[in-house]
Amino acid sequence: MKLSGIAASPGIGLGKIYRLEPEVFAVRDTPVPDADIEREIERFRDAVAASRRDLSLIRDRIAAELGEDKAHIYDAHMLVLDDPELLKAMEHGVRHDRHYPGFVFRHHMSAVASRLDTAEDETLRQRRDDILDVERRVLRHLVGARPRGPSRVSTPPW
Repeated sequence: MKLSGIAASPGIGLGKIYRLEPEVFAVRDTPVPDADIEREIERFRDAVAASRRDLSLIRDRIAAELGEDKAHIYDAHMLVLDDPELLKAMEHGVRHDRHYPGFVFRHHMSAVASRLDTAEDETLRQRRDDILDVERRVLRHLVGARPRGPSRVSTPPW
């Protein structure tokens, strides 16, 4: 296998390679039993609250290390979680359509990302990745997955 990249400094680098695959979360597209509707809505609220805590910690760390101006993107991520249209769509999708929260959430966020992807304004098109990041974060909490990334590598890469 041949890997290529951009050198950060001259010389040769030796070490283990860790390949990070995109996270894909399976969500159920089966009817929610009537008895589980309230519990599923509460699970979604818990996932949003956990995602908000994650984002707040990341935001504070970025603000401390790089400055407030670099941390504002995480304020925008948290605003996505407070979007009244999202909350309304979730309630309707679970209560009336009887879909599981992960399915409703993915569908809603994908629709938002699609609209942003076709926007004429470049800044709006760039927000698509932010929407998808929020989607992955909430789905990760909904399905009980652990975050993936370099911080989860168990052995040093050297």
